[in-house]
Amino acid sequence: MNPDLDPRSRLVGAAVGISLCLAYVAAIGGAFAAQPWTVLVAIVIAQALEPLAERSIYVRPVLRRAQMGPGARSILRDAAVLMLVANDSWANGSRERGLERVIAVVMLARFVVLVLHVAVRRRVLPVAEVRNLDVPPVPVYRPTWLYDDELALRLHQLTAIGALGVTIALLVHNETVGYVTALATAAVLGLVIVIMVGHFLRSRRHPPGQLRSAVEAAIDALAPRLMVYFSGSADSTYQLSMWLSTLERLDEPVVVVLRERVHMRLLPPTTVPIVCVPAATEFMSLGWGSVRVAAYVANVGKNIHMLRERGVRHVFIGHGDSDKTGSFSPFSKVYNEIWVAGPAGRERYVRARIGVREDEIVEVGRPQLAGITRARATSPDDELAVLYAPTWEGWPGDPPHSSLATAGERIVAGLLATPRVRVVYKPHPLTGTVSPATRTANEHVIALMTAAGGGHQVVLGASPTLYECFNSADVLVGDISSVVTEWLASGKPYLMANLHKMPEERFRAEFASAAAAYLLDADGSGVEAAISAVRAGDPLCAERDAARRHLLGDGEPGDIAPFVHAIDNAAAAAIATSERIQTPI
Repeated sequence: MNPDLDPRSRLVGAAVGISLCLAYVAAIGGAFAAQPWTVLVAIVIAQALEPLAERSIYVRPVLRRAQMGPGARSILRDAAVLMLVANDSWANGSRERGLERVIAVVMLARFVVLVLHVAVRRRVLPVAEVRNLDVPPVPVYRPTWLYDDELALRLHQLTAIGALGVTIALLVHNETVGYVTALATAAVLGLVIVIMVGHFLRSRRHPPGQLRSAVEAAIDALAPRLMVYFSGSADSTYQLSMWLSTLERLDEPVVVVLRERVHMRLLPPTTVPIVCVPAATEFMSLGWGSVRVAAYVANVGKNIHMLRERGVRHVFIGHGDSDKTGSFSPFSKVYNEIWVAGPAGRERYVRARIGVREDEIVEVGRPQLAGITRARATSPDDELAVLYAPTWEGWPGDPPHSSLATAGERIVAGLLATPRVRVVYKPHPLTGTVSPATRTANEHVIALMTAAGGGHQVVLGASPTLYECFNSADVLVGDISSVVTEWLASGKPYLMANLHKMPEERFRAEFASAAAAYLLDADGSGVEAAISAVRAGDPLCAERDAARRHLLGDGEPGDIAPFVHAIDNAAAAAIATSERIQTPI
Protein backbone atom coordinates (compact mmCIF):
# COMPACT_ATOMS: atom_id res chain seq x y z
CA MET A 1 0.00 0.00 0.00
CA ASN A 2 1.26 3.47 -0.84
CA PRO A 3 1.74 5.12 2.60
CA ASP A 4 0.94 8.56 1.19
CA LEU A 5 -2.57 7.40 0.32
CA ASP A 6 -3.22 5.49 3.53
CA PRO A 7 -6.11 7.21 5.43
CA ARG A 8 -3.95 7.22 8.55
CA SER A 9 -1.42 9.39 6.73
CA ARG A 10 -3.97 12.22 6.69
CA LEU A 11 -4.02 12.19 10.49
CA VAL A 12 -0.23 11.97 10.59
CA GLY A 13 -0.01 14.78 8.06
CA ALA A 14 -2.35 16.98 10.09
CA ALA A 15 -0.26 16.35 13.22
CA VAL A 16 2.97 17.16 11.35
CA GLY A 17 1.54 20.34 9.81
CA ILE A 18 0.14 21.64 13.10
CA SER A 19 3.31 20.78 15.01
CA LEU A 20 5.47 22.52 12.39
CA CYS A 21 3.41 25.70 12.59
CA LEU A 22 3.47 25.63 16.40
CA ALA A 23 7.26 25.21 16.33
CA TYR A 24 7.65 28.44 14.36
CA VAL A 25 5.20 30.22 16.64
CA ALA A 26 7.24 29.01 19.61
CA ALA A 27 10.45 30.27 17.99
CA ILE A 28 9.01 33.77 17.56
CA GLY A 29 7.58 33.71 21.08
CA GLY A 30 10.88 32.57 22.54
CA ALA A 31 12.67 35.38 20.73
CA PHE A 32 10.25 37.95 22.13
CA ALA A 33 10.87 36.61 25.63
CA ALA A 34 14.66 36.40 25.08
CA GLN A 35 14.64 32.65 25.80
CA PRO A 36 17.40 30.97 23.73
CA TRP A 37 16.45 27.49 24.94
CA THR A 38 12.89 27.91 23.63
CA VAL A 39 14.15 29.13 20.27
CA LEU A 40 16.73 26.33 20.03
CA VAL A 41 14.23 23.58 20.82
CA ALA A 42 11.68 25.10 18.42
CA ILE A 43 14.21 25.23 15.57
CA VAL A 44 15.35 21.64 16.19
CA ILE A 45 11.74 20.39 16.22
CA ALA A 46 10.88 22.39 13.09
CA GLN A 47 13.90 21.04 11.19
CA ALA A 48 13.05 17.49 12.26
CA LEU A 49 9.51 17.92 10.95
CA GLU A 50 10.52 19.61 7.67
CA PRO A 51 11.23 16.38 5.69
CA LEU A 52 7.94 14.84 6.84
CA ALA A 53 6.01 17.96 5.86
CA GLU A 54 7.62 18.20 2.43
CA ARG A 55 7.00 14.51 1.65
CA SER A 56 3.36 14.55 2.71
CA ILE A 57 0.86 14.95 -0.13
CA TYR A 58 -1.48 16.53 2.41
CA VAL A 59 0.80 18.98 4.25
CA ARG A 60 2.94 20.37 1.45
CA PRO A 61 0.14 21.83 -0.72
CA VAL A 62 -1.54 23.36 2.35
CA LEU A 63 1.70 25.10 3.34
CA ARG A 64 2.13 26.42 -0.21
CA ARG A 65 -1.43 27.74 -0.36
CA ALA A 66 -0.89 29.45 3.00
CA GLN A 67 2.21 31.19 1.60
CA MET A 68 4.33 29.18 4.05
CA GLY A 69 6.78 27.58 1.65
CA PRO A 70 10.43 26.94 2.59
CA GLY A 71 11.41 30.54 1.82
CA ALA A 72 8.78 31.99 4.16
CA ARG A 73 9.67 29.51 6.88
CA SER A 74 13.34 30.48 6.57
CA ILE A 75 12.44 34.14 7.07
CA LEU A 76 10.39 33.32 10.18
CA ARG A 77 13.19 31.24 11.67
CA ASP A 78 15.95 33.74 10.92
CA ALA A 79 13.80 36.64 12.10
CA ALA A 80 13.34 34.83 15.41
CA VAL A 81 17.12 34.37 15.75
CA LEU A 82 17.76 38.00 14.78
CA MET A 83 15.20 39.17 17.36
CA LEU A 84 16.76 36.89 19.97
CA VAL A 85 20.19 38.43 19.38
CA ALA A 86 18.73 41.94 19.61
CA ASN A 87 16.86 41.18 22.84
CA ASP A 88 19.54 39.17 24.62
CA SER A 89 21.07 41.15 27.50
CA TRP A 90 24.49 39.54 26.90
CA ALA A 91 24.73 40.67 23.27
CA ASN A 92 25.38 44.35 23.91
CA GLY A 93 28.92 44.82 22.73
CA SER A 94 29.95 45.75 19.22
CA ARG A 95 31.40 42.26 18.58
CA GLU A 96 28.17 40.57 19.54
CA ARG A 97 26.12 43.09 17.59
CA GLY A 98 28.10 41.93 14.60
CA LEU A 99 26.10 38.70 14.75
CA GLU A 100 23.03 40.67 13.76
CA ARG A 101 24.81 41.93 10.67
CA VAL A 102 26.01 38.45 9.73
CA ILE A 103 22.49 37.04 10.08
CA ALA A 104 21.19 39.85 7.89
CA VAL A 105 23.89 39.03 5.31
CA VAL A 106 22.79 35.37 5.32
CA MET A 107 19.16 36.39 4.79
CA LEU A 108 20.17 38.73 1.96
CA ALA A 109 22.40 36.09 0.34
CA ARG A 110 19.58 33.53 0.42
CA PHE A 111 17.30 36.08 -1.24
CA VAL A 112 19.92 36.73 -3.96
CA VAL A 113 20.30 32.98 -4.59
CA LEU A 114 16.55 32.55 -5.03
CA VAL A 115 16.34 35.52 -7.42
CA LEU A 116 19.29 34.20 -9.44
CA HIS A 117 17.62 30.79 -9.48
CA VAL A 118 14.69 32.34 -11.32
CA ALA A 119 17.06 33.94 -13.83
CA VAL A 120 18.99 30.69 -14.32
CA ARG A 121 15.81 28.66 -14.84
CA ARG A 122 14.73 31.18 -17.46
CA ARG A 123 17.73 30.05 -19.45
CA VAL A 124 15.64 27.00 -20.21
CA LEU A 125 17.12 24.68 -22.77
CA PRO A 126 14.89 24.15 -25.80
CA VAL A 127 14.74 20.48 -24.90
CA ALA A 128 14.69 19.69 -21.20
CA GLU A 129 15.40 15.98 -21.48
CA VAL A 130 15.78 13.27 -24.10
CA ARG A 131 15.49 9.52 -23.70
CA ASN A 132 16.24 6.74 -26.22
CA LEU A 133 17.22 9.27 -28.90
CA ASP A 134 20.72 9.58 -30.33
CA VAL A 135 21.42 13.31 -29.93
CA PRO A 136 24.90 14.47 -31.03
CA PRO A 137 26.94 15.95 -28.16
CA VAL A 138 26.46 19.69 -27.72
CA PRO A 139 28.64 21.85 -25.45
CA VAL A 140 25.98 22.78 -22.93
CA TYR A 141 26.96 23.70 -19.39
CA ARG A 142 23.97 22.77 -17.26
CA PRO A 143 24.60 21.70 -13.64
CA THR A 144 21.38 19.90 -12.78
CA TRP A 145 21.35 21.14 -9.18
CA LEU A 146 20.92 24.71 -10.45
CA TYR A 147 17.57 23.65 -11.94
CA ASP A 148 16.42 21.86 -8.79
CA ASP A 149 12.75 22.56 -8.08
CA GLU A 150 13.52 22.11 -4.37
CA LEU A 151 16.33 24.68 -4.14
CA ALA A 152 14.37 26.84 -1.67
CA LEU A 153 14.04 23.82 0.63
CA ARG A 154 17.75 23.02 0.28
CA LEU A 155 18.62 26.60 1.27
CA HIS A 156 16.21 26.41 4.19
CA GLN A 157 18.05 23.34 5.46
CA LEU A 158 21.48 24.87 4.86
CA THR A 159 20.81 28.15 6.66
CA ALA A 160 19.39 26.26 9.64
CA ILE A 161 23.03 25.49 10.53
CA GLY A 162 23.80 29.17 10.99
CA ALA A 163 20.56 29.79 12.91
CA LEU A 164 21.30 26.93 15.31
CA GLY A 165 24.90 28.06 15.73
CA VAL A 166 23.91 31.62 16.69
CA THR A 167 21.28 30.34 19.14
CA ILE A 168 23.80 28.02 20.78
CA ALA A 169 26.27 30.94 20.95
CA LEU A 170 23.75 32.94 22.96
CA LEU A 171 23.19 30.01 25.30
CA VAL A 172 26.88 29.48 26.07
CA HIS A 173 27.83 33.19 25.83
CA ASN A 174 30.46 32.43 23.21
CA GLU A 175 30.18 34.64 20.15
CA THR A 176 32.81 32.58 18.30
CA VAL A 177 30.39 29.69 17.78
CA GLY A 178 27.83 32.05 16.28
CA TYR A 179 30.32 33.81 14.03
CA VAL A 180 31.84 30.56 12.72
CA THR A 181 28.51 28.93 11.80
CA ALA A 182 26.89 32.10 10.44
CA LEU A 183 29.95 33.13 8.40
CA ALA A 184 30.34 29.57 7.06
CA THR A 185 26.72 29.63 5.93
CA ALA A 186 27.22 33.03 4.31
CA ALA A 187 30.36 31.76 2.56
CA VAL A 188 28.53 28.75 1.11
CA LEU A 189 25.74 31.00 -0.14
CA GLY A 190 28.32 33.36 -1.63
CA LEU A 191 29.92 30.44 -3.48
CA VAL A 192 26.51 29.42 -4.83
CA ILE A 193 25.96 32.99 -6.05
CA VAL A 194 29.30 33.00 -7.85
CA ILE A 195 28.51 29.65 -9.52
CA MET A 196 25.06 30.86 -10.58
CA VAL A 197 26.37 34.09 -12.07
CA GLY A 198 29.12 32.17 -13.85
CA HIS A 199 26.61 29.67 -15.22
CA PHE A 200 24.33 32.44 -16.42
CA LEU A 201 27.16 34.21 -18.24
CA ARG A 202 28.62 31.00 -19.64
CA SER A 203 25.25 29.76 -20.89
CA ARG A 204 24.94 32.89 -23.01
CA ARG A 205 28.00 31.76 -24.98
CA HIS A 206 26.22 28.52 -25.96
CA PRO A 207 23.03 29.59 -27.74
CA PRO A 208 20.06 27.25 -27.21
CA GLY A 209 19.80 26.97 -30.98
CA GLN A 210 22.77 24.57 -30.99
CA LEU A 211 20.90 22.04 -28.88
CA ARG A 212 17.70 22.60 -30.84
CA SER A 213 19.54 21.83 -34.06
CA ALA A 214 21.08 18.69 -32.54
CA VAL A 215 17.68 17.40 -31.43
CA GLU A 216 16.14 18.19 -34.82
CA ALA A 217 18.98 16.29 -36.50
CA ALA A 218 18.36 13.28 -34.24
CA ILE A 219 14.62 13.35 -35.02
CA ASP A 220 15.36 13.63 -38.73
CA ALA A 221 17.67 10.62 -38.48
CA LEU A 222 14.97 8.66 -36.63
CA ALA A 223 12.40 9.69 -39.28
CA PRO A 224 9.19 8.93 -37.32
CA ARG A 225 5.84 9.22 -39.05
CA LEU A 226 3.95 9.09 -35.75
CA MET A 227 4.27 11.48 -32.82
CA VAL A 228 2.39 10.86 -29.58
CA TYR A 229 1.90 14.21 -27.87
CA PHE A 230 1.22 14.48 -24.15
CA SER A 231 0.62 17.23 -21.63
CA GLY A 232 -0.97 17.06 -18.21
CA SER A 233 -0.52 17.23 -14.46
CA ALA A 234 1.76 14.90 -12.52
CA ASP A 235 -1.12 12.63 -11.54
CA SER A 236 -2.15 12.07 -15.17
CA THR A 237 1.01 10.29 -16.39
CA TYR A 238 -0.92 7.01 -16.47
CA GLN A 239 -2.85 8.34 -19.47
CA LEU A 240 0.30 8.08 -21.58
CA SER A 241 1.82 5.06 -19.85
CA MET A 242 -0.98 2.80 -21.11
CA TRP A 243 0.10 3.46 -24.71
CA LEU A 244 3.83 2.71 -24.35
CA SER A 245 3.50 -1.06 -24.83
CA THR A 246 1.58 -0.46 -28.07
CA LEU A 247 4.17 1.99 -29.37
CA GLU A 248 6.94 -0.50 -28.61
CA ARG A 249 5.18 -3.10 -30.78
CA LEU A 250 5.16 -0.89 -33.90
CA ASP A 251 7.55 -1.89 -36.67
CA GLU A 252 8.45 1.73 -37.35
CA PRO A 253 10.03 4.55 -35.36
CA VAL A 254 7.81 6.75 -33.23
CA VAL A 255 8.54 9.71 -30.97
CA VAL A 256 6.76 10.70 -27.76
CA VAL A 257 6.75 14.41 -26.95
CA LEU A 258 6.19 15.58 -23.38
CA ARG A 259 5.45 19.13 -22.31
CA GLU A 260 6.17 18.74 -18.59
CA ARG A 261 9.42 17.47 -17.02
CA VAL A 262 7.66 15.52 -14.27
CA HIS A 263 6.40 12.86 -16.70
CA MET A 264 9.92 11.89 -17.71
CA ARG A 265 10.51 10.82 -14.12
CA LEU A 266 7.14 9.12 -13.65
CA LEU A 267 6.94 7.14 -16.90
CA PRO A 268 7.84 3.45 -16.63
CA PRO A 269 10.94 2.14 -18.45
CA THR A 270 10.44 2.03 -22.21
CA THR A 271 12.43 1.79 -25.44
CA VAL A 272 10.33 4.47 -27.16
CA PRO A 273 12.24 7.70 -27.96
CA ILE A 274 10.99 10.54 -25.75
CA VAL A 275 11.61 14.27 -26.00
CA CYS A 276 10.55 16.78 -23.32
CA VAL A 277 10.01 20.36 -24.51
CA PRO A 278 8.39 22.47 -21.75
CA ALA A 279 8.50 25.98 -23.25
CA ALA A 280 5.82 26.81 -25.83
CA THR A 281 8.10 29.05 -27.89
CA GLU A 282 10.80 26.39 -28.03
CA PHE A 283 8.33 23.67 -28.92
CA MET A 284 6.93 25.71 -31.80
CA SER A 285 10.46 26.51 -32.98
CA LEU A 286 11.39 22.85 -33.36
CA GLY A 287 10.93 21.21 -36.73
CA TRP A 288 9.29 17.81 -36.72
CA GLY A 289 10.49 16.79 -40.16
CA SER A 290 9.02 13.43 -41.10
CA VAL A 291 6.09 13.46 -38.63
CA ARG A 292 2.81 13.02 -40.52
CA VAL A 293 0.50 11.86 -37.72
CA ALA A 294 0.20 13.49 -34.29
CA ALA A 295 -1.76 11.43 -31.75
CA TYR A 296 -3.19 13.00 -28.61
CA VAL A 297 -4.16 11.05 -25.49
CA ALA A 298 -5.84 13.88 -23.57
CA ASN A 299 -7.84 17.03 -24.28
CA VAL A 300 -5.68 19.77 -22.76
CA GLY A 301 -4.94 23.39 -23.61
CA LYS A 302 -1.32 22.84 -24.64
CA ASN A 303 -2.47 20.62 -27.51
CA ILE A 304 -2.91 23.84 -29.49
CA HIS A 305 0.86 24.19 -29.79
CA MET A 306 0.95 21.10 -32.02
CA LEU A 307 -2.50 21.41 -33.56
CA ARG A 308 -1.29 24.51 -35.39
CA GLU A 309 1.07 22.39 -37.50
CA ARG A 310 -0.13 22.07 -41.08
CA GLY A 311 0.65 19.03 -43.16
CA VAL A 312 0.16 16.78 -40.10
CA ARG A 313 -2.89 14.61 -39.48
CA HIS A 314 -4.09 15.25 -35.93
CA VAL A 315 -5.85 12.28 -34.32
CA PHE A 316 -7.32 11.77 -30.88
CA ILE A 317 -6.61 8.33 -29.41
CA GLY A 318 -7.63 9.11 -25.81
CA HIS A 319 -6.69 7.23 -22.68
CA GLY A 320 -9.76 5.06 -22.36
CA ASP A 321 -12.79 4.09 -24.46
CA SER A 322 -15.95 4.21 -22.37
CA ASP A 323 -19.52 5.50 -22.08
CA LYS A 324 -18.33 8.56 -20.15
CA THR A 325 -18.90 12.01 -21.62
CA GLY A 326 -15.14 12.38 -22.06
CA SER A 327 -15.35 9.77 -24.81
CA PHE A 328 -17.48 12.10 -26.94
CA SER A 329 -16.29 15.54 -25.85
CA PRO A 330 -17.12 18.57 -28.04
CA PHE A 331 -13.38 19.39 -27.86
CA SER A 332 -12.90 16.48 -30.26
CA LYS A 333 -13.94 18.71 -33.15
CA VAL A 334 -10.40 20.16 -33.27
CA TYR A 335 -8.91 16.88 -34.52
CA ASN A 336 -8.88 15.53 -38.05
CA GLU A 337 -9.77 12.05 -36.85
CA ILE A 338 -11.09 10.32 -33.74
CA TRP A 339 -9.80 6.80 -33.18
CA VAL A 340 -12.17 4.58 -31.20
CA ALA A 341 -12.04 0.93 -30.20
CA GLY A 342 -15.18 -0.44 -31.81
CA PRO A 343 -18.67 0.32 -33.18
CA ALA A 344 -19.87 1.54 -29.77
CA GLY A 345 -17.34 4.38 -29.87
CA ARG A 346 -18.53 5.43 -33.31
CA GLU A 347 -22.15 5.38 -32.14
CA ARG A 348 -21.39 7.60 -29.15
CA TYR A 349 -20.02 10.41 -31.30
CA VAL A 350 -22.79 10.15 -33.88
CA ARG A 351 -25.47 10.10 -31.20
CA ALA A 352 -23.93 13.06 -29.32
CA ARG A 353 -24.13 15.37 -32.38
CA ILE A 354 -21.18 17.49 -31.33
CA GLY A 355 -19.93 18.29 -34.82
CA VAL A 356 -17.76 15.22 -35.47
CA ARG A 357 -18.59 13.68 -38.85
CA GLU A 358 -18.91 9.91 -39.05
CA ASP A 359 -16.19 9.70 -41.70
CA GLU A 360 -13.76 11.25 -39.18
CA ILE A 361 -14.22 8.32 -36.79
CA VAL A 362 -11.85 5.36 -37.22
CA GLU A 363 -12.15 2.02 -35.42
CA VAL A 364 -8.74 0.73 -34.34
CA GLY A 365 -9.54 -1.72 -31.52
CA ARG A 366 -7.54 -1.58 -28.28
CA PRO A 367 -4.02 -2.77 -29.17
CA GLN A 368 -2.76 -2.39 -25.59
CA LEU A 369 -4.97 -5.26 -24.44
CA ALA A 370 -2.62 -7.90 -25.86
CA GLY A 371 -1.38 -8.84 -22.39
CA ILE A 372 -4.81 -9.59 -20.92
CA THR A 373 -5.44 -13.30 -20.44
CA ARG A 374 -8.78 -14.89 -21.25
CA ALA A 375 -11.22 -16.44 -18.77
CA ARG A 376 -9.99 -19.19 -16.49
CA ALA A 377 -12.07 -22.30 -15.92
CA THR A 378 -13.48 -22.36 -12.39
CA SER A 379 -15.78 -24.69 -10.48
CA PRO A 380 -18.60 -23.56 -8.16
CA ASP A 381 -16.50 -24.45 -5.12
CA ASP A 382 -13.41 -22.49 -6.17
CA GLU A 383 -12.38 -19.29 -4.42
CA LEU A 384 -13.13 -16.27 -6.63
CA ALA A 385 -10.77 -13.30 -6.78
CA VAL A 386 -13.01 -10.25 -7.20
CA LEU A 387 -11.49 -6.94 -8.31
CA TYR A 388 -13.35 -3.78 -7.28
CA ALA A 389 -12.03 -0.93 -9.45
CA PRO A 390 -14.30 2.13 -9.15
CA THR A 391 -13.73 5.01 -11.53
CA TRP A 392 -12.87 8.64 -10.76
CA GLU A 393 -15.74 10.80 -9.46
CA GLY A 394 -15.30 13.28 -12.32
CA TRP A 395 -15.68 17.04 -12.35
CA PRO A 396 -18.61 18.80 -10.65
CA GLY A 397 -21.63 18.51 -12.93
CA ASP A 398 -20.49 15.28 -14.58
CA PRO A 399 -22.96 12.38 -14.54
CA PRO A 400 -22.51 10.13 -11.48
CA HIS A 401 -20.43 7.25 -12.82
CA SER A 402 -18.36 6.35 -9.75
CA SER A 403 -19.99 3.91 -7.36
CA LEU A 404 -17.51 4.61 -4.58
CA ALA A 405 -19.24 7.46 -2.72
CA THR A 406 -22.78 6.05 -2.78
CA ALA A 407 -22.29 2.29 -2.97
CA GLY A 408 -18.63 1.44 -2.40
CA GLU A 409 -18.81 0.48 1.26
CA ARG A 410 -21.85 -1.74 0.70
CA ILE A 411 -20.24 -3.40 -2.32
CA VAL A 412 -17.05 -4.20 -0.43
CA ALA A 413 -18.95 -5.30 2.68
CA GLY A 414 -21.07 -7.61 0.52
CA LEU A 415 -18.00 -9.10 -1.14
CA LEU A 416 -16.25 -9.62 2.19
CA ALA A 417 -19.35 -11.34 3.55
CA THR A 418 -19.58 -13.74 0.58
CA PRO A 419 -17.93 -17.12 1.22
CA ARG A 420 -14.88 -18.12 -0.82
CA VAL A 421 -14.29 -14.63 -2.19
CA ARG A 422 -10.97 -12.80 -2.08
CA VAL A 423 -11.30 -9.05 -2.66
CA VAL A 424 -8.82 -6.78 -4.42
CA TYR A 425 -9.54 -3.04 -4.23
CA LYS A 426 -7.88 -0.74 -6.79
CA PRO A 427 -9.42 2.75 -7.00
CA HIS A 428 -8.78 5.22 -9.82
CA PRO A 429 -5.49 7.18 -9.41
CA LEU A 430 -7.44 10.46 -9.09
CA THR A 431 -9.96 9.17 -6.55
CA GLY A 432 -10.98 11.83 -4.04
CA THR A 433 -9.22 14.73 -5.77
CA VAL A 434 -12.53 16.49 -6.48
CA SER A 435 -15.17 15.04 -4.15
CA PRO A 436 -14.65 14.99 -0.35
CA ALA A 437 -17.44 12.39 -0.09
CA THR A 438 -15.56 10.09 -2.46
CA ARG A 439 -12.31 10.63 -0.58
CA THR A 440 -14.04 9.71 2.69
CA ALA A 441 -15.67 6.64 1.12
CA ASN A 442 -12.28 5.54 -0.17
CA GLU A 443 -10.84 5.76 3.34
CA HIS A 444 -13.75 3.77 4.74
CA VAL A 445 -13.34 1.06 2.12
CA ILE A 446 -9.62 0.80 2.85
CA ALA A 447 -10.45 0.54 6.55
CA LEU A 448 -12.92 -2.28 5.82
CA MET A 449 -10.35 -4.12 3.75
CA THR A 450 -7.63 -3.68 6.35
CA ALA A 451 -9.89 -4.91 9.15
CA ALA A 452 -10.89 -7.97 7.12
CA GLY A 453 -7.28 -9.14 6.88
CA GLY A 454 -6.78 -12.50 5.20
CA GLY A 455 -5.82 -12.54 1.55
CA HIS A 456 -7.73 -9.37 0.70
CA GLN A 457 -5.62 -6.69 -0.95
CA VAL A 458 -5.67 -2.91 -1.37
CA VAL A 459 -3.75 -1.73 -4.46
CA LEU A 460 -2.77 1.93 -4.45
CA GLY A 461 -0.25 3.40 -6.83
CA ALA A 462 1.11 2.06 -10.09
CA SER A 463 1.98 -1.51 -9.09
CA PRO A 464 0.53 -3.99 -9.67
CA THR A 465 -0.89 -2.49 -12.84
CA LEU A 466 -4.56 -2.59 -13.72
CA TYR A 467 -3.97 -5.28 -16.34
CA GLU A 468 -1.99 -7.39 -13.86
CA CYS A 469 -4.98 -7.12 -11.53
CA PHE A 470 -7.23 -8.18 -14.45
CA ASN A 471 -5.16 -11.30 -15.04
CA SER A 472 -5.25 -12.39 -11.40
CA ALA A 473 -8.99 -11.73 -10.92
CA ASP A 474 -12.01 -13.89 -11.80
CA VAL A 475 -14.71 -11.23 -11.49
CA LEU A 476 -14.75 -7.44 -11.80
CA VAL A 477 -16.95 -4.94 -10.01
CA GLY A 478 -16.65 -1.83 -12.14
CA ASP A 479 -18.34 1.40 -13.16
CA ILE A 480 -19.18 3.11 -16.41
CA SER A 481 -15.58 3.58 -17.49
CA SER A 482 -12.88 2.20 -19.76
CA VAL A 483 -12.00 -0.32 -17.04
CA VAL A 484 -15.14 -2.30 -17.88
CA THR A 485 -14.57 -1.92 -21.61
CA GLU A 486 -11.04 -3.31 -21.35
CA TRP A 487 -12.10 -6.04 -18.92
CA LEU A 488 -14.30 -7.45 -21.69
CA ALA A 489 -11.10 -8.60 -23.43
CA SER A 490 -10.75 -11.19 -20.65
CA GLY A 491 -14.17 -12.73 -21.29
CA LYS A 492 -14.74 -12.93 -17.53
CA PRO A 493 -17.93 -11.85 -15.72
CA TYR A 494 -18.40 -8.40 -14.21
CA LEU A 495 -20.81 -6.51 -11.95
CA MET A 496 -21.98 -2.90 -12.21
CA ALA A 497 -24.18 -0.72 -9.99
CA ASN A 498 -27.13 0.97 -11.70
CA LEU A 499 -26.31 4.35 -10.18
CA HIS A 500 -28.81 6.14 -12.42
CA LYS A 501 -31.69 4.04 -11.04
CA MET A 502 -32.96 3.45 -14.58
CA PRO A 503 -35.09 0.49 -15.64
CA GLU A 504 -32.70 -2.34 -16.47
CA GLU A 505 -33.40 -2.42 -20.23
CA ARG A 506 -32.92 1.34 -20.57
CA PHE A 507 -29.70 1.29 -18.51
CA ARG A 508 -28.19 -1.43 -20.69
CA ALA A 509 -29.32 0.33 -23.87
CA GLU A 510 -27.96 3.72 -22.87
CA PHE A 511 -24.61 2.45 -21.61
CA ALA A 512 -23.13 -0.13 -23.96
CA SER A 513 -20.62 -1.30 -21.37
CA ALA A 514 -23.49 -2.41 -19.10
CA ALA A 515 -24.99 -4.72 -21.73
CA ALA A 516 -23.53 -7.90 -20.23
CA ALA A 517 -23.14 -6.86 -16.59
CA TYR A 518 -24.69 -8.45 -13.54
CA LEU A 519 -26.45 -5.36 -12.24
CA LEU A 520 -26.42 -4.20 -8.64
CA ASP A 521 -28.82 -1.71 -7.09
CA ALA A 522 -27.81 1.95 -6.88
CA ASP A 523 -26.79 1.49 -3.24
CA GLY A 524 -24.57 -1.49 -4.08
CA SER A 525 -26.87 -4.20 -2.77
CA GLY A 526 -27.20 -7.47 -4.66
CA VAL A 527 -23.55 -8.53 -4.57
CA GLU A 528 -24.22 -11.94 -3.02
CA ALA A 529 -26.93 -12.78 -5.58
CA ALA A 530 -24.69 -11.72 -8.49
CA ILE A 531 -21.77 -13.84 -7.28
CA SER A 532 -24.15 -16.78 -6.86
CA ALA A 533 -25.30 -16.35 -10.46
CA VAL A 534 -21.69 -16.36 -11.67
CA ARG A 535 -21.01 -19.56 -9.77
CA ALA A 536 -24.26 -21.19 -10.95
CA GLY A 537 -23.40 -21.27 -14.64
CA ASP A 538 -22.66 -17.62 -15.57
CA PRO A 539 -25.80 -17.03 -17.70
CA LEU A 540 -24.46 -13.78 -19.25
CA CYS A 541 -21.46 -15.42 -20.92
CA ALA A 542 -22.87 -15.11 -24.46
CA GLU A 543 -23.90 -11.49 -23.89
CA ARG A 544 -20.34 -10.65 -22.86
CA ASP A 545 -18.97 -11.95 -26.15
CA ALA A 546 -21.41 -9.75 -28.09
CA ALA A 547 -20.58 -6.76 -25.87
CA ARG A 548 -16.87 -7.31 -26.47
CA ARG A 549 -17.30 -7.15 -30.25
CA HIS A 550 -19.52 -4.07 -29.95
CA LEU A 551 -17.11 -2.19 -27.68
CA LEU A 552 -13.71 -3.47 -28.85
CA GLY A 553 -14.35 -4.47 -32.45
CA ASP A 554 -14.48 -7.81 -34.25
CA GLY A 555 -10.76 -8.53 -34.10
CA GLU A 556 -8.92 -10.22 -31.28
CA PRO A 557 -8.32 -7.88 -28.32
CA GLY A 558 -4.79 -6.59 -28.56
CA ASP A 559 -4.53 -6.95 -32.35
CA ILE A 560 -2.32 -4.08 -33.53
CA ALA A 561 -3.10 -4.41 -37.26
CA PRO A 562 -6.10 -1.99 -37.29
CA PHE A 563 -4.00 0.59 -35.42
CA VAL A 564 -1.15 0.30 -37.93
CA HIS A 565 -3.61 0.52 -40.82
CA ALA A 566 -5.05 3.72 -39.33
CA ILE A 567 -1.53 5.21 -39.09
CA ASP A 568 -0.91 4.38 -42.76
CA ASN A 569 -4.15 6.00 -43.88
CA ALA A 570 -3.67 9.09 -41.71
CA ALA A 571 -0.11 9.56 -42.95
CA ALA A 572 -1.25 9.27 -46.57
CA ALA A 573 -3.99 11.84 -45.92
CA ALA A 574 -1.45 14.19 -44.32
CA ILE A 575 0.85 13.93 -47.34
CA ALA A 576 -2.03 14.62 -49.70
CA THR A 577 -3.07 17.64 -47.63
CA SER A 578 0.50 18.93 -47.52
CA GLU A 579 0.78 18.70 -51.30
CA ARG A 580 -2.43 20.68 -51.71
CA ILE A 581 -1.14 23.35 -49.32
CA GLN A 582 2.13 23.69 -51.26
CA THR A 583 0.50 23.74 -54.70
CA PRO A 584 -0.01 27.35 -55.87
CA ILE A 585 -3.58 28.30 -56.71
